[in-house]
Amino acid sequence: MTRELENERTRFQKSAVWRKTVIAEHAWEYATGGEGDEWLLLIHGGGGDAESMFRYFIALAPHFRIIVPSIPTALDNMSAITDGLIALFDREDIERAHVYGPSLGGMVAQVFAAHHSDRVSKCIFSHTSLPEPEQATRMHKARLPLRLMPVALFRWQILRNLGKNLKNDIPDITSDEAAFWTARFRNIFGNKLSKADLLASVDLQIDFHQQIDLTTSPLRNDAERVMLIFHENDTGFGEEVQDAMQTFYVGSHSHRLPLYGHLGAVVRADEIIELIKLFLSRMKNNSKEKMNA
Repeated sequence: MTRELENERTRFQKSAVWRKTVIAEHAWEYATGGEGDEWLLLIHGGGGDAESMFRYFIALAPHFRIIVPSIPTALDNMSAITDGLIALFDREDIERAHVYGPSLGGMVAQVFAAHHSDRVSKCIFSHTSLPEPEQATRMHKARLPLRLMPVALFRWQILRNLGKNLKNDIPDITSDEAAFWTARFRNIFGNKLSKADLLASVDLQIDFHQQIDLTTSPLRNDAERVMLIFHENDTGFGEEVQDAMQTFYVGSHSHRLPLYGHLGAVVRADEIIELIKLFLSRMKNNSKEKMNA
C-alpha cells in the first residue's frame, strides 16, 4: 500500500502543471491538469496543501480539468481566501467550476459558493459544518493557550497522538499505510507549519464561525447542486452537525458513510471519489437531457 500511495503522489507531482502567482501580497502555488470540458476546484483541509489532494487529483483527472491550490498559510479570514480563488479562476480563464472541499476546505467551499455562485456549478462539502457562533467562542478560548504555548510543545502533543488518531479513525488501517500517513502528517505538523501558521488556521475557523452568514446563499434554494458527505464516526463533525447540514441544504444529495472517522476524508478517499464522479456525471447528463428536450 505504501508503494501504491507513493506512486500516486509521484504521478500527481509529475503530471500536474505547477504555477506560482502573487495575490494581494501573498504567494499562491497551485496545480492544474486533467481532461474534459468541465473544471473542478479541489480545496484542501486544514494543515494541508495541494499535494494533500493527490489521490483526488489522480482519480478525477481523466474526467475533469482540475485546479488545486495550496492556500497560503498566513491567510486568516475567508474573504481573503475566496478573493484569491477568484483571482486564480481569472488567471486560468475558468468561467465556472465544480467545487469539492473536505473539513476546513468544506468551510471555504461553502463561502466561495455563497459569494461567487455565478462561478460555481456543483458543490461537494464533506466532513465539515455550518457556521456556529458557539464554536467561535470555544475556539477563542482555545487560542490563548496555543498563543502562549511553545510551538515545540504544541507539535509534540499533536505528533504524540498521531498513531492513536489514525487507528481510531481508520480501524482497518495497515501498518505500512499508517506509516505513510504518519510520515505525511509529521512533515506537516512537525516541520512545515510555524506557530504563526497554526494561529492563522485557528483565526480562519473563528472567522468562519463568527463572521460568515450563509443564510442568503443561493445554494439553499438550489440544493440539487449540493452533495454532502460524512463518515458516521467523525467525532469532530458528529450526528448533530450532520443533521444541521442536511436541514440547511434541504433536498441536497447526502451520504453518511460507515466505519471511519474524520481522517477518512483523506485516508479512505476511494468511496468519496466514486460518489463525486457519480454526482457530477449525473448532473452533467441531466443538463444534456434538458438541452435536448
